Order: sequence, then C-alpha cells, then structure tokens
Amino acid sequence: MPPHHLRKGHFFVQKMGSTTTFRFTEPVRRRALGNERVYYELAGSEWKRSDARDVTDWFDRENQRQSPDEDNGRQLRRITRKIKKFAKSRPSWSGQIAGGFMITKLVVESYKADANREDKALYNTMRAIRDRLEFSLVVKHPVTPNETITKGANDPKARVFKERLADAISWLEILFDEKCTRKDALAAWDKVFNTDFFANRLEKQSAKSESAVSQGLLNAGLIRDFGRDNAPPAVQKSGSGTYA
Repeated sequence: MPPHHLRKGHFFVQKMGSTTTFRFTEPVRRRALGNERVYYELAGSEWKRSDARDVTDWFDRENQRQSPDEDNGRQLRRITRKIKKFAKSRPSWSGQIAGGFMITKLVVESYKADANREDKALYNTMRAIRDRLEFSLVVKHPVTPNETITKGANDPKARVFKERLADAISWLEILFDEKCTRKDALAAWDKVFNTDFFANRLEKQSAKSESAVSQGLLNAGLIRDFGRDNAPPAVQKSGSGTYA
C-alpha cells in the first residue's frame, strides 16, 4: 500500500501474513545551508530546523560555561548522567517519567555547581529542578524557537519526574540529622538510586568511617565514582528525534 502523506511525514501500512498490520510514520527532512554549514529541517506546518548537532553544541557550551572543573567530562555532564540514572532506576517508571532530553534541559537550567562537593552539587541540583517544576511543568526546547519538549502545561512525564524527585529529596532528609552516620548516608543514596553500590563501598572501607558524621551529605568521591563506567553521552540522538 502506498504511503499517506501527512504534514510531518508519511504514514505507511504494512501487512504481515493475512491479518497483522503495522503502522508507522517516517519523518520528512530536508537539507539546508546556513552560515556556510549544512543542517537539517523537519517538515510540519512549516519547515523547522531539527539538527542533533545543534543540541550537542548547546550542551557542550553550557557544560564548559557552568562547570567548575575540567575533569571526567566536567561536573555538569556528570550531574546530568546521575540524574538520568536516577530516572531510570525503577523499571516501573519506564515510559512514565521524563526522558533524557528533558532531563538534560532541566539540569542545565537548574544546575548548582560545587567545585569541592559532588554530592552537594547533585543534591542541590535535584532540589532546584523539583522547585523549578513546581513553578512550571513546561520545558522549552534549547535550540528551536517556540518549541517545547513537554506537551502542554501539565505534561505527565514532567509531573512524574517532579514527584519522584520529591520522593528522593525526602529519602535524603536523614543526611541533615546531626546523628546521621556514614552508614545511614550511604543507605539513603542507595535508596535514591535503587542500588547497593554505596553500601558495598562501606564494607570495603575501614571501621573508622562508621562513627563519622556524614558531613551534611556524603563523601563527594563516592558520588563521582557512581555510574562512571560505561556512562552514556549526556545528549544522544537516535532514531527519529529521540534524545536520551
């Protein structure tokens, strides 16, 4: 069956056997030239620039501008990866919570740098994103004018992300208790990320840290190490317009 033409692409019908049909759309793009550089535009009511390299360039600029360091990809990138890891920490959240592109944009908007404490940078950024989403669930596209990543004023994935961040912040309240031990702090972070990474590290350390107060949050080195191996890019383009 020939494709049906839509504003943003083509609608196909494929038959498999006698009864099964599959329907999908194929976005229509065109090449354009601006400032001596080829880029791509996506079909719609009008042609709009849609080039993954623009998003990558945007994030790289923000990462260099906002991060207080130059190590291991810089802090903004590391915090972005960890918050994405939190959003993917429960299978039951899949498909319901903000995706990678939306999280990247929110981290860039709300990032709270801390050159000395990775744990504080992570916690304060999570709080800042939660507060920002309390104000508005709308997340604007970083490079395409008049476009949003979210759908409408009450985007369900942005709302779920806000609620899950609120949960994580409540789980971390123990870190500010003057009686909080290092074991308590590590257990709290394990709960946030649904892992045993931090507790396993505690077992490998000497007993002297067990009686130490968590210094407000947690040793920054553990947070830096968490998720370091095989970490995905902060912004990645795959398929037809999906960022992760």
